[in-house]
Amino acid sequence: DDILKHAMLAGDKKALLHRAQPVLENLRKEYGVTHMYFMRPDRSILLRVHQPERDGDVIDRFTAMQAEATGKQAAGLELGPAGTFTLRTVVPWREGGQLIGYIELGEEIGYILGSIREMLGLDLLVAIKKQYLSQKDWMQGLFMVNRRGDWDFLPDSVVIFQTMQEIPSSIQKVLAQVVSHDKSILDISDGGNKYRADHHALLDAGGREVGCMLFIRDVTARNRHSQRDTMLATGLAFAMGCAL
Repeated sequence: DDILKHAMLAGDKKALLHRAQPVLENLRKEYGVTHMYFMRPDRSILLRVHQPERDGDVIDRFTAMQAEATGKQAAGLELGPAGTFTLRTVVPWREGGQLIGYIELGEEIGYILGSIREMLGLDLLVAIKKQYLSQKDWMQGLFMVNRRGDWDFLPDSVVIFQTMQEIPSSIQKVLAQVVSHDKSILDISDGGNKYRADHHALLDAGGREVGCMLFIRDVTARNRHSQRDTMLATGLAFAMGCAL
């Protein structure tokens, strides 16, 4: 795209934004893409199309640094400062053999996970370890997207995605201790309700275990519930991990 190229070479943020905004909007509608960045060769931000008021900072995420080191496209799941877990792809941008910057696209995993309940009738919870977050940035991130959250709901993690309106106390306890469970499939009782859950570690692009994902099925009405549905979730989680 000549307009994007000339705007990038000139460092013209206004022209870049004017041309890129409709591109991001189309990608959002068609594929659920939520982030679009234009970075200078030193990985400093010329333009965040999704947040044009923020620029100038240097991106030091694993995918951006890998694209810089290899000179090739890099992709992976990465955690943002506001607690968003995003599939990112970074591509070096060259003109006449010269590096003029990088383009990055990102898709928050909420777009992917939100459809699982509809497809399989499963609830999902995603928790991220607090050691990888700043409470201030996390709160600001919630405000920006008009969402609510409770930093103190769990002792060592925060819930960044949930399909349950309210999380029962029994599931809250499991989520707080899930990494200590040896068994993958868990049976949970909460008053008269019964649940079956399966949990999986969340790894970022750099291989760090940054949190966990809990798949939950309400089995209250089933006296003899097989493991089929939970195992289906297991297979889906595995497939997602391989795909992402």
